[in-house]
Amino acid sequence: METEQVVVILATSKGKSLLFMLPCILPNARVTILVLPLMSLRGDLLRRAPGELRDAPLVFVTVKAACTEQFRTYAHRLAATQDFGRIVFDEAHLTITASDYRQAIVDLALIRNVRTQFVYLTATLPPTMQAMFIEQNNLQATRPGSLLKEGARKARDAWQASRLLDQTQDKIILYVRTRDEAKELAKLLSCLVYTAKVGIAEEKEELLRTWLATPDQPYIVATSALSTGFDYAHVRLVMHINELDSLIDFA
Repeated sequence: METEQVVVILATSKGKSLLFMLPCILPNARVTILVLPLMSLRGDLLRRAPGELRDAPLVFVTVKAACTEQFRTYAHRLAATQDFGRIVFDEAHLTITASDYRQAIVDLALIRNVRTQFVYLTATLPPTMQAMFIEQNNLQATRPGSLLKEGARKARDAWQASRLLDQTQDKIILYVRTRDEAKELAKLLSCLVYTAKVGIAEEKEELLRTWLATPDQPYIVATSALSTGFDYAHVRLVMHINELDSLIDFA
């Protein structure tokens, strides 16, 4: 079953355009509507599109047109006939950064009631903007448990498959914002957890000594309680699983 909403964050020239071009040239392709916030993008995409794509079921529409009643009627009709594949928003971060001066950008959220897949493409969506992005576009927020599971998976991949870490001494710290998140993530990784409530100073020092002296225990999950002042030469990877309150705490 298709995912109803997809947010793709990829660097420039890393293949975002392929995500809407390729489905259009597959057999039995359904219609893809690409919403373009800038007119300059239309000419650039037409120039780069392969020749066979010009006859493919790909519709370019401006932001202003996408906010009209006529467009919503067209989109609902496509969805009703099972001919609708997806709506793709290019440069989707503009739904936040341009919302103060472009009313049409704000009104884009009106088409979220169309029954189809929505895909948001951007190279610029820092963690500090994600909550606002979700609210502005009427998206369903990622469940906190899913975020922790993904963090655990990435940590395991880094340790087991990257071949960049010395498994006799290197370490990985995973930071989260709350003690509850720390406990849940530590359970997923079967590792130690360090928060302000794990004990008195001597107990915290012993916990760190145990972790550093155990080669087969590469991970520790921590809150900002383990930030300023901790210095171990072989911490090779630091992962912030969710948005930071402040980078200064980790300076």
